[in-house]
Amino acid sequence: MFFLVFILASASIAASGGSLPDVRPSYSDRTFNSDSVDAYIESTAPQIADPDVATLFSNCLPNTLDTTVKFHDGRNDTFIITGDIDVIIHPPP
Repeated sequence: MFFLVFILASASIAASGGSLPDVRPSYSDRTFNSDSVDAYIESTAPQIADPDVATLFSNCLPNTLDTTVKFHDGRNDTFIITGDIDVIIHPPP
């Protein structure tokens, strides 16, 4: 998914002359929502002089929360999907 977003963003950048798009998932499509993180982004991004760096900050900082945190069965349990967990938790043969 990341590579597809990167390719689409790169194509959009080339077509638009260097302006980066906002590629965060919509609020309803995020796997986790944090008002604190969103407030921090909204207060910090305008202070970044380069608009492209501000957009990168706004897209990248919340990415793990937006795409990898899952709640299960309404309990207080969470699962972080990283793609390399099996390598981390299983000892070598």
